[in-house]
Amino acid sequence: AAAFHFQIKDYDRAYKLYFHLLYCVGDNEVIHQRLGYIYQKKKDWLKAIEHYKKSDLIVPDNVWAQKHIAQCYKLTERYKEAIEIYKKLEALCPDDLSITQQIGECLIKEKEYDNALPYFYKLEYLGKNRTNARKAIAWCMLCLGNYPEALKHYHNLLQEETADKNDWLNTGHTYLLIGNMPQAIEHYTRASELCKNHTELYNMFMKDLSLFIKAGLSKDDLVVLID
Repeated sequence: AAAFHFQIKDYDRAYKLYFHLLYCVGDNEVIHQRLGYIYQKKKDWLKAIEHYKKSDLIVPDNVWAQKHIAQCYKLTERYKEAIEIYKKLEALCPDDLSITQQIGECLIKEKEYDNALPYFYKLEYLGKNRTNARKAIAWCMLCLGNYPEALKHYHNLLQEETADKNDWLNTGHTYLLIGNMPQAIEHYTRASELCKNHTELYNMFMKDLSLFIKAGLSKDDLVVLID
């Protein structure tokens, strides 16, 4: 009955039945996995991790459970712990490019851009969504201050049909940071045209504030530029 309600996504009923089963039969790998998944669906990441870990203690190195533990760590912004598990998974599943992507994304969140690059180069070479890998490579180059390489990648991205406001904005950032104000304004203008309103553009700028502060620009400088 518990499995049936889980399958039809009646998670409230499944939750009660799995807890009853846990009480009746004791610790069980599958029951803990299902309870972890239900908690994850309810966005109770910590409880989800608790049950996934109990499952992993019963049957160690279960790829499914490990992936979900890492995913919950990522969702709670515990990127270092997520990276540790994803690297363990990488050793278990070296051909799984979804793990490669997750490690790269977590490394970017940790601002470890040098370490992230090899993962995105691998995705660019082997992955299906090469455009996203190129976007990540360009962003890493920009954050590392390698502006010529960043510009090369962003110019290539702007030639693709999938080019979006973020690509135009980041290209503008790169021109701004090398002191080419006319080109910066041109690309910011195009980004602005793709935004819903001025507030959206302003928020996008503020999200990247640390990038400019690291390069020596102040918040006041940016406010003047946006205005």
